[in-house]
Amino acid sequence: MADELAFEPTQRADDQPKPGDKKIIVDEDWKAQVEREREELRAKQASKGAAPPDDPPLPPPSVTSLAGVLALEAMTCLGSL
Repeated sequence: MADELAFEPTQRADDQPKPGDKKIIVDEDWKAQVEREREELRAKQASKGAAPPDDPPLPPPSVTSLAGVLALEAMTCLGSL
C-alpha cells in the first residue's frame, strides 16, 4: 500500500532552467536573523526603560452598553451613519 502512494516527480523538458533565467536562492537562516532583530529591539527597549504600553481596562459589561453597541450596528447597516 505504501508503495502505491509513493510519489516520484517527473521532469519535463520545460522544467529545466533556461540560460539567462534568474535563479531563486532560498535563504535558510531568515528565522535566526528575525530572532536576532527581535532580541536587539528588546534590549534597546530594556535599556531605555520603556515598558510596552498596556491596554486600558475594559469597562464592566452592562445592558446599556450592549444596547448601545447593537443600536450603532443597526444604524450603520441601515445607512444612518
